Amino acid sequence: MRQVWAVIQRDWRKYLRSPRLVAASLLLPFFQLLILGYTIGGHLQDMPIAMVDLDHGPAALRLRQKLLAIAAGPRTFFLQLEGSLSEATAALHDGTVVAALVIPAGYSRGAARPNLIIDNTDLFSVIELHQALELLAPLNIDGIPFVEMFPFTEWMQYLAPACVVMALSVACLLGGIIVFLDDKSFQHSGIRSLEFT
Repeated sequence: MRQVWAVIQRDWRKYLRSPRLVAASLLLPFFQLLILGYTIGGHLQDMPIAMVDLDHGPAALRLRQKLLAIAAGPRTFFLQLEGSLSEATAALHDGTVVAALVIPAGYSRGAARPNLIIDNTDLFSVIELHQALELLAPLNIDGIPFVEMFPFTEWMQYLAPACVVMALSVACLLGGIIVFLDDKSFQHSGIRSLEFT
């Protein structure tokens, strides 16, 4: 046990004597968590939504105007008009838009409801869109149902812990490499100084 404690003390002293190693091992994980925190949190703006109007009636025009008013206010999203459903789903599948709003034929007569096809692989965009579209409720417009483009997988709940573990492991790996190189350079410089004496 004494030998292990001696090695720990030696490495700890060597670690504290190297200010670059201390700075790298403390600041790099902080910057990684800061950058990953900004990617995970915050408000999204100017998300493109493809809009397909198959109805062209007065109710569809009112819905479109209200969506444009919401898009102009908080600027959470902007509408990108598409000619057909296949073009909108292709843009959604390619990732150029985060959702596709489809106003079906018969919406003005009350025979159909609009649907929002979402890219459910990007949970943060979906949450922001859901909050933005809740502004339609006071305007006497029923909630727009979400249709998921891809099958649901529960991987998002592991993203934040995985990012923290990855940041810590990279910092430990970097610290270990620096200590290893420092040991090697110390050993070689000690051997060379002995050769020249």
